[in-house]
Amino acid sequence: MAAKKAADDDIRASDQDWTIERPGGLTLESGTGHVALAETTALGAIPREDVAAVIMAVFAEPETRGPTLDLHAAT
Repeated sequence: MAAKKAADDDIRASDQDWTIERPGGLTLESGTGHVALAETTALGAIPREDVAAVIMAVFAEPETRGPTLDLHAAT
């Protein structure tokens, strides 16, 4: 956790475009495509596949640059 926080702080201090994602507990289950994503949300478990899909979706949309987002599986 300390290493993740230090990396997040370094990214925020840079002059690069960034979006920080903070997933809940990672699982090996198949992704569902249903995630809760917000600047503050109660953390829960999330399949790694869904985290990867969110990373790709955020990367593809320049207007999503800048926030720190929590994500977990939505029911």
